[in-house]
Amino acid sequence: MAFPNLDDRLNEAVSSHLCDGIATYLPTGGGAVPGVPYQRDREYQVYREGSELPENIDTVVLRVSSIPRHRIGDLLDIEGSRYELLRVVEDDGAWRRIEIA
Repeated sequence: MAFPNLDDRLNEAVSSHLCDGIATYLPTGGGAVPGVPYQRDREYQVYREGSELPENIDTVVLRVSSIPRHRIGDLLDIEGSRYELLRVVEDDGAWRRIEIA
C-alpha cells in the first residue's frame, strides 16, 4: 500500500497539532506572512566553538515549506512580541531550527 506525499502529510499533521502557536513572519523589505506554525524551545543547548560547556539559546522550529527562504535580521511576531532571526541551528530539509533574540 502506497501513500502519496506521506512526508508532506505527516509534517502537516505535526505542525498543525503539535505547534506552540501561530506566528507572523516579517521579512525585511517584504510583506508579512501570517499563519506560520512554530514550536519554541527557550533552552535549546548548543556548544559554541572553543567552549566546553553548553549554552542555552532561544529557538523556534519552523517548517521549511512555510518559510522557504529567510534572511538574518528578518522578524517573527509571536503573540505580539517580535523576535529577530539570528542563525540557522539545524535544517533537515523539512524543518528548520533558528536562533532568535
